[in-house]
Amino acid sequence: MGSGNASWVLSLLCVWAVLLGCTTAQTQYGTRFVIAIPFAFGDDTGSVFTTSNFRVILSNNGTTPITVSMKQNGTPMPDQSVAGLGSTVVHLSSDNMLQPGDLLSHERTIELTTPSPSTFGVLVQGTNAYDGYMAIPVAQWGTEYRVVTHCRGEGSVCQMVILAQEDNTEVTVHLPAENNGFSVDDHNPGAYHAAETVPVRVLQRHQAWVINRTFEMTGARVVSNINVGVLAGAQWTNYKGSGGAVTEQLPPVTVLGQEYVSVGPGTMRGVATEPDTTIHSSDFSPVLLELVGQWDQAAFDRPVYFRANRPLLAVQFGRMNMDESSPGYPVFFILTPILQFWGPGNVTILPEPAFPKQHLMVVTREKHRPGVFINDTSLLSYEKHNVTRSVYTVSTVVHQQDVKVAMQGGAWDVMALYVLGCSADGVFAAPLAARYDVINPPKNCTTTEQQKAGDTVDNDCDGLVDEDDCDSGAGGIDCKLPDTSK
Repeated sequence: MGSGNASWVLSLLCVWAVLLGCTTAQTQYGTRFVIAIPFAFGDDTGSVFTTSNFRVILSNNGTTPITVSMKQNGTPMPDQSVAGLGSTVVHLSSDNMLQPGDLLSHERTIELTTPSPSTFGVLVQGTNAYDGYMAIPVAQWGTEYRVVTHCRGEGSVCQMVILAQEDNTEVTVHLPAENNGFSVDDHNPGAYHAAETVPVRVLQRHQAWVINRTFEMTGARVVSNINVGVLAGAQWTNYKGSGGAVTEQLPPVTVLGQEYVSVGPGTMRGVATEPDTTIHSSDFSPVLLELVGQWDQAAFDRPVYFRANRPLLAVQFGRMNMDESSPGYPVFFILTPILQFWGPGNVTILPEPAFPKQHLMVVTREKHRPGVFINDTSLLSYEKHNVTRSVYTVSTVVHQQDVKVAMQGGAWDVMALYVLGCSADGVFAAPLAARYDVINPPKNCTTTEQQKAGDTVDNDCDGLVDEDDCDSGAGGIDCKLPDTSK
């Protein structure tokens, strides 16, 4: 089934918050964003999405009007005025969609700046679903990431996109062996792809580097000399019979935590950022991830609390549909570490008109439920699910109108919020009200002897990894994998 007449929607999720109390926390609210629209297939036969219209919604979290400046490839676009506690729609053409194939592109990224903090979430919808992502401000980007993708089913293609915000940004990508995960049922039977270090790329301001593979890239490592943004997911994938494109903007390693609560049902995937990482949960046996970048996953039919002894990248896969008669579409979103829960303050959520079925998932401690209000109604009035062997609860709020979530109290770990939307031809899922404080400072680097080519260690402490072409006789101790294609 082709999708040449697919009707796309790209929107910047209308969400804003007025912070009360501590204002030093790093959140998804900022003044500068760089966004991109990852490439997507229209179906599992490789048909490409084509369209003539995108919709960009800019939201204002303040009570006074603001001006949003937009640039494409450094070229100014018309400024946009956004009313206090309001939103503005900007239409773009489909030429903004990135193209696949290990390419550097600088015509299709968009930089947005505002004089006061704002929040943007990017949603891309077609006839077949394109799950959206919540943009992370440039100030919260990092120099090291672990990647998670999802490749399953006929025609699936995994994808990552690296965004540069400054000139001369040197980026190295280390792709793991495909069987690096324990969950081999997610891989094509008999397929094996050896570990690969992609040659260093130098990106300039506004450039996007697109990398796509027909196999899992979960566990890949991205390192750079200047902070970058990383998007990851799939141009097309299948989750439990639901096909579509998925994407998320990944948080850097420095903000990842060790404790999480899923919002179930779905599949949780955890990626190790340090060796000898053990994941514990009351719902499954402990899992040991011996290697950095190794991963495992577990399916569950209810919210689950889990913890690790080392920082972990945790995501949730699922699917949403309008009714049980349709398979729906896959969704993929980053789980917020408990140490990065948000509060106190107010969050106002504008419903997306294209999605008549929307859910707000509220994760909070039992003791904080009396202090959380949904449109002036206590969270105590909403049905909750007690998370087994933990102090946390998950409440679901179905909303068709503006929703104001108010949090009282002095703690900065009140709750995590997720919004999920569904229509007859698309879905989206995104985390809200998360913090991005640095809780895993970079380890002090120590110069080491070269142990093995492609060991993903910064042996010479220059901020780059495996950049030396030792086989050519050029010298160096940070050796890359030999080029076997010659």
